[in-house]
Amino acid sequence: MTNSVAIVPWRFWTTSPIRRLCTAFVLSVLLLGSPKITWADTVVLSNFGPGDTYNTGSAYFINLVGNAVGFDNIIPNLYLTRIELAVALSAGTDSMVVKFLEDDGSGDLSSGLVLETWTLTGLPNFSTGGAVVSLNSTVNPLLDLGPLYWIAVLPGATDTEVAWFQNSQGVGGVTTVDLDLSNRSDSVTATPAYRVFGSDGSTDIQPVPEPSSLALLGLGLAGLAASRRRKQ
Repeated sequence: MTNSVAIVPWRFWTTSPIRRLCTAFVLSVLLLGSPKITWADTVVLSNFGPGDTYNTGSAYFINLVGNAVGFDNIIPNLYLTRIELAVALSAGTDSMVVKFLEDDGSGDLSSGLVLETWTLTGLPNFSTGGAVVSLNSTVNPLLDLGPLYWIAVLPGATDTEVAWFQNSQGVGGVTTVDLDLSNRSDSVTATPAYRVFGSDGSTDIQPVPEPSSLALLGLGLAGLAASRRRKQ
C-alpha cells in the first residue's frame, strides 16, 4: 500500500495571503515574546546638580586641542556602561570626539590607553544652554581601583569649538587643557559637568507581553485570513 501525501505547491505558499499573515504572526511572537535584557547600571561618579543641572554661564571652550577631566573609580569590579556630558556646539563644524582613557603614568594622554572612542554630531546649540548628551559604551571596559581615568573631549574638525559646561556644585578635581598633560591642574575649583555609569554585569530583564496579548494578536490575524477567504 502506498501512502499519498498532499503537497502544497511552492508558488501558492509564497504568494498566499495566509502565508504572509502566518509569517507576520510568527515574527510578532518572536519580537514581542523575547525579553529585553540590559545591564543594570549604577552611578559611579557625578557632579551634576539636582535635575541634571549645570552651570550654563561658565564653560570650557574646546578648539584645536582637547580638554579632559580625570577621576578615580571608587566602586570595584564595575564595567563602564555609559557617560553623560553637558556640552554644546559654540562654533564651526558640528562634530565632537570623546575618548575614555586610562592614565598609563607617562604624562601624555595621547600615548595612553584609549579604552573607547565616540564621535558625535547633532550637538545642542550653545545659545540654548546646551544639553546633557549620553554616550553608551559598546566596549564596556572594566573599571579597576587605582588607575586614574580620563574623559577627553576634542573638536571633531579644525574649525569646531565645543563648550563643555562646568558643574554647578562647585566640585573641583583634576583637569587638563590638552592631552600631553603639560597644562594639568589637580585643583580646579569647578570641573566640567559629567556622569559615569557602571555595572557589575548583572542584568535587567524587561517583562514580555502577557499571553493574552499574544493570543489577541493571533486571533486578529486569523480573522483577517478568514475575511480574505470569504472574499475569494
